[in-house]
Amino acid sequence: MRLGLFAVATLLAVTAGASDASPDPQAALTLILQTLQQLSAGQAVGSGTTLPAMAPAPTPPGLSAMPALAPEPHASMHSTDMTALPPAATLRPEVAAAFPGLAAPSAPAQAPGPSPLKPQPPSDAAALPPWAGMPAKQECGGQQRQQLAAAASMGRANAARQRLDMVLYGDSMTAMFQQSGAFRRQFGDLNSMALGMCGSSVANLVWRILEGGERPVLAPRVVAVLIGINNLLPEKELDPPAPQLEWLVGWMRAAWPQSEIVVAGLLPTVHEGVRPDAVRDTNTAYSALAQRQGAAYVACGQDLDPSDTGLFGDGLHPAGVGQDLFLSCLRVATQPYFAA
Repeated sequence: MRLGLFAVATLLAVTAGASDASPDPQAALTLILQTLQQLSAGQAVGSGTTLPAMAPAPTPPGLSAMPALAPEPHASMHSTDMTALPPAATLRPEVAAAFPGLAAPSAPAQAPGPSPLKPQPPSDAAALPPWAGMPAKQECGGQQRQQLAAAASMGRANAARQRLDMVLYGDSMTAMFQQSGAFRRQFGDLNSMALGMCGSSVANLVWRILEGGERPVLAPRVVAVLIGINNLLPEKELDPPAPQLEWLVGWMRAAWPQSEIVVAGLLPTVHEGVRPDAVRDTNTAYSALAQRQGAAYVACGQDLDPSDTGLFGDGLHPAGVGQDLFLSCLRVATQPYFAA
């Protein structure tokens, strides 16, 4: 206690004599003792003793006296009041139920827009239907190989971001058009592609386009289909082709609204078990579905004689001149779309 009083007295005494340029040690000691006596007696410091006023500190040369600073308010303007922030956005009940524990963001994030440098695939008009798929067993010795080759060709075009002028989808007839060079002779001046798979039904083609890699990411100018004869072969026991083809044409119209969709009628055949009226009825249904879906229908090659071995090698597949006649007709029918 005595040490504390002595320290306070010393501080006050030194402060009182701060204005003396040459302080006297004896006078300073006397002042400390007087201050200590006043503190011990409970008197106010300065009672009976007048302390000299403190002189203001001299202002350094070249600087003006600084104005007194106003005291800062209790709440700093730079402090963050967390209670003033808007509450976090609440999740919709169905989202919260689907994703329990998901933290709601304080502000909704903006979805990034599509990159202008990368083509965006067209939106699906519907999910893959349950009846679509590849054959349960491989047929004609090269289905998988032909399908993979078709997917690879489309993959290269997609990687190069090419917009195709013409894509012809089909079965073994289309694969033979590509192999013989007949398709190139008629459409080689265009950025075109013929994608065929032997034994392909309409259901197989739906899978090939939607799931098998034969789907272009940029809408072609013209998409033509020659498909469905395999659905009529009695040994395959498949569904009639027209309803499934209408589903596919409708999907194409929704996925590629800028493309011209062309439905080619089935070619005549003398294949055992295929009734001529079945081909005729199917083509009638094809023409009607094309009209309903806003597509074009072409009857190329339907006047050819399938029993002529110079036109059809086996009564089912066009060969030689038969291929050229069909494809030249298809080129004439689609030429207005390329000229537009």
